[in-house]
Amino acid sequence: MRPPVPVGTNDSEYPIYQAGLKRSGRWPAVRKKHLKQHPACEICGATSNLNVHHIQPFHLNPELELKPDNLVTLCEGTVVNCHYFFGHLLDWSNFNAEVLSDIERYRGRVKLRKRISDPSKARRAPQ
Repeated sequence: MRPPVPVGTNDSEYPIYQAGLKRSGRWPAVRKKHLKQHPACEICGATSNLNVHHIQPFHLNPELELKPDNLVTLCEGTVVNCHYFFGHLLDWSNFNAEVLSDIERYRGRVKLRKRISDPSKARRAPQ
């Protein structure tokens, strides 16, 4: 599923359409399989409004469109849009070449936050 068109733009402004590229007929099946294997956002764990994001953009590397190691599940949530924030760095015309390392870094912070917010796992300050 393609991300929503940002306000003030139209389909012709997206690089994939400018380049005249068309998705493979196998894309829907590859996307479905990916979501079955990776059914949650890699950043926040959301399980709805999911997008299969290409790490290397399709319009720059069409040969990687169907490669599983070029795909990552990101959500397009209403509170946090991980696809937009991490996948495109707050600009749909950008792509984040470091998305996988950013995911790892952020997940580590979320896990730490969860440990700290659980009083039973918080370190006690010396008295």
